[in-house]
Amino acid sequence: MKQPKTYVSLEELYELYDSDGTEPPKWLSRMLGKPVSTELSSDELDRAVSRSGIPSLFSVAEPAYDALDTLRDGGGIYICGVQGAGKTWMACRIAKGWLSRGLGDARFVSSVKLLSEIGSTYGGGGSEEIVLAKYSLCDLLVVDDLGKEVPSQWSLSKLFDIFDSRYANKRPTIVTTQFDTSSLAKRMSKGGDPETAMAIVSRFREKYRGMNLGDVDRRAV
Repeated sequence: MKQPKTYVSLEELYELYDSDGTEPPKWLSRMLGKPVSTELSSDELDRAVSRSGIPSLFSVAEPAYDALDTLRDGGGIYICGVQGAGKTWMACRIAKGWLSRGLGDARFVSSVKLLSEIGSTYGGGGSEEIVLAKYSLCDLLVVDDLGKEVPSQWSLSKLFDIFDSRYANKRPTIVTTQFDTSSLAKRMSKGGDPETAMAIVSRFREKYRGMNLGDVDRRAV
């Protein structure tokens, strides 16, 4: 008497997914040498957003894709506007678009928190090199509210280390700030080195796409 089949092959499992229009799991596609979609599923995107550090308030933003060509080429996006203009919201939309398309990982951090994280290593709370690498080597970095940090020679040098490393290695970056590039250079020069401030800003001017969200505080509206 023929025994009933109690298993399915990987090929049959793949066909079961494919037959009802459900995308097969990536691990199954890879094992069978099938094409693998780089587009993240909804659950995968939610996990990627959580890992990135995007605040929960902005995690519901719809992904934006229009600026991804700039980022793919190793450039950056410089988003400026008054407080409440929607700069962080826009940055998170673009970062979610990057994640959604499976272009790599992303990290979101405010400039104040970034410098605080570096400074905390001086009391034996970790390694400065590891923190710098964390933000220098990620696929996409979002630095929020640049210019809000207390300007000093130390803060300027650490920001330069990160921005210069990403510029040299063509790693895309998104910056949000209340300042245009000239005003940002003046702001960062206070208590610091004007030449280093200009070196940072010159990289923004050369490789970053500008996006001015205007002078309307949408929160007030």
